[in-house]
Amino acid sequence: MMKILISAVTCSPYHGSETYFGWSAVKCLAQDHQICVITSDRSRSEIDRAYAEGLVPPSVRFFFAGKFKPWHPNRMLARIQSWKDYIGFTKDSLRIASELHAVEKFDVVHHITYSTVRVPSPMWQLGIPFVFGPVAGNEPFPFRLFPILSPVGAAFELARKTSNVVARFSPNVRRSIRRADHVFAITKESEQLIKTIRGSAQGVSQLSPGFYSPVRVAEFNRFVAGKDTNGVLRLYVAGNLGGQKCVAIALQALARVKKQGVDFRYLL
Repeated sequence: MMKILISAVTCSPYHGSETYFGWSAVKCLAQDHQICVITSDRSRSEIDRAYAEGLVPPSVRFFFAGKFKPWHPNRMLARIQSWKDYIGFTKDSLRIASELHAVEKFDVVHHITYSTVRVPSPMWQLGIPFVFGPVAGNEPFPFRLFPILSPVGAAFELARKTSNVVARFSPNVRRSIRRADHVFAITKESEQLIKTIRGSAQGVSQLSPGFYSPVRVAEFNRFVAGKDTNGVLRLYVAGNLGGQKCVAIALQALARVKKQGVDFRYLL
């Protein structure tokens, strides 16, 4: 059994996407190891709720870092706000991690969320084995698909593209990837970028964290268990509704399917 310190700015059993990635990783590792988790103070009320509902394994302890304001009502500005919040979190989390390590003497530190190569982790500075990821972030959004996006969506994807180029030259990003003892990449594109920055394929492997939470699995089971399944094409997707998810393309495809007389149910 090892003592593992986990850095996860977002971690909760009550949401999907990266928030649930963080939570699931903690639960998996807690089956065999003692875990300390540093997460954002924004998650404090939900972690307290998880404790009250008996969801937190006995081998897990949570610590909170950063100071956060309520989310901006504009989604675009809220997304920008999340990155600014993360910068504050990383500074505070490294302080807390150093204080904890002085007492606990961790065997390894693992940064889980945010899971993108564009966002460096300072946890390598603890001087113990450092695991980074799974991370993505180098996936290109084709310019030919920009017309399907709203002006806000197009602006965000353009900013993402620019960030992908700039990030690979960032000293902090390069140090985070190079100093990691192992980096998990979610996609082939991010894996290739990580290998390029490290100058080697050693210590790099591919691991996808993509899965649905128990709530979504139950929802899916109800969806496919309907009585009108005979001859009906049923499509299910769950995720953050952003332009890069290309739901608009799916709707265009389904319009063609409908014209051809195919009955379907599409649950987003």
